[in-house]
Amino acid sequence: MPIHIFAMTDPREEVTQAEVAEVRAPVQYLDRLGRTWASAISTHLRAAIRSPRRYAAALRHTIASGESDAGYRVASRYACFHHAVCLAMRLHQLESSGRGPIGHLHAHFAHDPTLVALLTHLLTGLPYSFTAHARDLYQVPESMLRARAARSETIVTCQWLPPPGRAPAWPACCALSSRKSSVTGCNAASRSRMTCAFAI
Repeated sequence: MPIHIFAMTDPREEVTQAEVAEVRAPVQYLDRLGRTWASAISTHLRAAIRSPRRYAAALRHTIASGESDAGYRVASRYACFHHAVCLAMRLHQLESSGRGPIGHLHAHFAHDPTLVALLTHLLTGLPYSFTAHARDLYQVPESMLRARAARSETIVTCQWLPPPGRAPAWPACCALSSRKSSVTGCNAASRSRMTCAFAI
């Protein structure tokens, strides 16, 4: 299955896990796309012209999600919107060049990457899933976590989830355990069920 990997920024880490060497897909960095005012304006204009309703819906969601900036984050919600627009247009380029179609988005971590995936979903209609860990579950405002969970196809979490009817062990869990789609623990079985043609 072909995978395209996009990262929000280049961490320039000298120390990496051994498994990184097994990754064959090249990594593209979103903060390198639309870096100048001219390219940013051009990218947003092309996205708005290509799908005015989707662009407006993503922008409205960004404006209404002010609480995102109050919790754990690295980028502002408007920076995430810009990343999503750049990503949506890059995906369009990939498909136009015959390297698509892209069938799914998967975001790693529930804070900024999942907000980018959600906004890209609003811009393109592509389904998305996300992986949540610890800090991103505890410190993303619960209303924002609920909004991101509500539109996602699947959530994979490395935290223990209580059985139905029992109170969650940590506050943000209720945003996940109330989901209609599947929520799985992070183990070998859940990883084998996760299929994604795209990752950020």
